[in-house]
Amino acid sequence: MGFWYFLLLGLGIILIVRGIASSAKQGGLILVGLVMVGVSIFMFQDGSADLVANWLNQITDR
Repeated sequence: MGFWYFLLLGLGIILIVRGIASSAKQGGLILVGLVMVGVSIFMFQDGSADLVANWLNQITDR
């Protein structure tokens, strides 16, 4: 799973850089990039998979 988190982190950084470097500062790219980086950093934390699994179980139990 770590591969996918690194991929998400890398794509997020690329989107942030492209959004900043573009001539028409594209806020959408920067925002999506920041969300991707934030999610990947959260998923690298210990216990995050358990939190997500519990959250998904709560959603599907309804």
